[in-house]
Order: sequence, then structure tokens, then C-alpha cells
Amino acid sequence: MNTLINELTLYSKIDTNKIPYNFNIVSANEYFNDCADDLSVELAAQNVGFGYFNYVEKNVRIIADPEQVKRVIHNIVNNSLKYMDKPKGMINLRVKDVGDFVQIELEDNGKGIAAKDLPNIFDRFYRTDASRNSSTGGSGIGLSVVKKIVEEHGGKIWATSREETGTTMYFVLRSIRRYQSMSKILIVEDEEAIADLERDYLELSGFTVEVANDGDTGLQKALNEDYDLLILDLMLPGTDGFDICRQVRDVKNTPIVMVSAKKDDIDKIRGLGLGADDYMTKPFSPSELVARVKAHLARYDRLTGSAAEKNKVIEIRGLKIDTTARRVWVNGEERTFTTKEFDLLTFLASHPNHVYSKEELFREIWDMESIGDIATVTVHIKKIREKVEVDTSNPQYIETIWGVDIGLRCK
Repeated sequence: MNTLINELTLYSKIDTNKIPYNFNIVSANEYFNDCADDLSVELAAQNVGFGYFNYVEKNVRIIADPEQVKRVIHNIVNNSLKYMDKPKGMINLRVKDVGDFVQIELEDNGKGIAAKDLPNIFDRFYRTDASRNSSTGGSGIGLSVVKKIVEEHGGKIWATSREETGTTMYFVLRSIRRYQSMSKILIVEDEEAIADLERDYLELSGFTVEVANDGDTGLQKALNEDYDLLILDLMLPGTDGFDICRQVRDVKNTPIVMVSAKKDDIDKIRGLGLGADDYMTKPFSPSELVARVKAHLARYDRLTGSAAEKNKVIEIRGLKIDTTARRVWVNGEERTFTTKEFDLLTFLASHPNHVYSKEELFREIWDMESIGDIATVTVHIKKIREKVEVDTSNPQYIETIWGVDIGLRCK
């Protein structure tokens, strides 16, 4: 009962924004290494196996409240432990770089979740049939708290599961990208508390931010300085937001996001008609504002051609892999690969000098879509070697490491 009361109290505080988040820019590599160290000790004490796989480069940073993210991981792991039904329980933590986000995966080999229950597991008070009939059944609050915290970080959470096999929970956190740190934003807002909140969230996302607290100053800055995006309040002392928008749009194509407590359609129509790119009604989520800013900057870059995408290419000596076009060349000669051969080769080449067991490779490439076994990894590696190696008896790219386990390394 005490646990339920504590969980309800926590959810209520989070739901009403009474728990202040302490967002920081932290190294994804170092942070999750520390989390893994703590988990390994805790799980070993409960005789549960633990695997940790970090595929993130050392320079990748995330925007997070470290304590609240630890709460997310703790709640997910506790949920896994409640329904662990194997003689030897196992939990794996994987951290991956997926573009604008870092993806965290927590996989267990527990009893799994029925397909009919899976869409509802993050709903408040929802419990699966297995949970209701089990003495270990939870309150149905833990995962809803997890979802709330992740979403307040501007992220997303979901799960996949197979009954009698296990469950994998996925969530993503925002990471800082180079184009963001180069973007300069002007906020024109007379309410200092709101302006400070918007600035804090945008700066945590890597943007450079300036603030003007009245319309006249904001107009002069917008006209005389270069900004990548403007955030305009409507009701300002001096020049109002409508007039600022009109004058800026006469001479510049800078994206403009209007924010206002005015909810009438006529105000939205007027603002958009004057050339604003978006209109947000107060109060709004700061995370949503950041998401819209990113979307407008990306759209503007596409329209101006400044962010024309280039194919991502991996080159290791004579091996060249175009991951966008899914083409491979060996010493200048193009080779043909099946879908899974290409996926496996690209995965290894993306993580040079990492050693993986066949079991790990099977999970990464085939995951739950295959009813085969790890022998298929051996077959695919053999075929890949025949296509990329000059001498398969003396491999230059993919090496088998014998020792504690059989591993594969893209040299």
C-alpha cells in the first residue's frame, strides 16, 4: 500500500509540474557507463545476468535530468524483474546513436507481454492479465511515470514483446547536433519568466538564443541582425508582434513562430496571413516549442538547399559502403549483397574493432522477426567474407576472435 501511495504521489507531482526538472547537457557515453555499473552490481546481487552494449561515440551529448532518467531505467528494470520467469534471468542495456536522438533499449528474457496488452502498458493503472493474477503484480503506475518523464524530455517510449521470450523497452532522448549549435534564435517576449523558460529549453538543445523584452527592441534586432528563427509574442509594449512580423517579412524570409495567449481563430489567421510560419497558443509545452523550432529550421534548410542531404558512406581501406544507396564496392569493384548481408556488413563496419558474439549479432540484425537460430549468422558471415576478402583464410576486414567466446570484428 505504501508503494502505491508513493507512486501516486510521484505521478501527481510530475503531472502537475511540481517536480522541477534539472536539465543538463551530459555525455551519453559516460552517463550510461555509470548507469551500467550500478545495474551490474544490483542485478548480480539478484542472480540476474546483465549485458551492456554502448554504440555511441564519446562526443555525443544528451539533454537530460540525470536523476529522472535513472528513475526511468530503474522502473523499467524493476518491471522486468517482477515478471522474470526463467531459471537464469537476463537483462541487456543497449545505447545507440539514431540521429537527433540517443536510443536506449532494455531487453529482458521474462514471460513477455501479450499482443493485446502491449499498446496499453504505459496507460495509468493498466495491468496485464498476468499482472493481475500474479502475487508480484504492480500498481500499474510505474510505466506511466516512465512515459511521463520521457515525454517531458522531448522523447518517446515504446516496447516490443513476445510471450515466453521476453520484452524490449525502447526510449529516446534528444542529442545535440552540429547544425543546432550554429542556429541563432531571437525571442521577443515581454514576460521575463516565459522568455527565460523558452531560452533555457532552446539553449539545452544547443541553440544560441537572444531575448528582447519589448517590441521596439525586438524589431530593431530582427531587422538589423541575422537570426535563423524568430519567436514572437503578440501583445508587446511598443511595436506589437503583428507589426514586427509584417516588417520582417517584407525584407527577410526568416522563419517566424508566433506565441500568444490569444486563442481566437481570427488572430491565428491574421498572424499566418502576415507571413508567420506557425502559431502556438499559451500555455504550451516548452518541449513542443523546441520540436517545432527544429522542424521549421529543417524545413527552411531544405527549401533553401543549404541542407541538401549527402549519402552516408563508410570507408575502410578498400571497402566502401554507401549506406543510403545500399551499395558496396571492394577495391573499386561493386559487389552485390542480399538485404541481411548488407545489414550485417554495415553494422560491423559502423562499429570497427568491436567484438560481438554470434548471439549479439543475431539479436541486432534479425531481432524478433526470424524463427531461425544463430547458425544463420555463421552462414551470412561466410558469404560476406567471400565477397569482400581477397583471401578468406587471411581476412583483412572481418576477423573471428577465439577465446572466451567466438566474436566477429570488422578490422
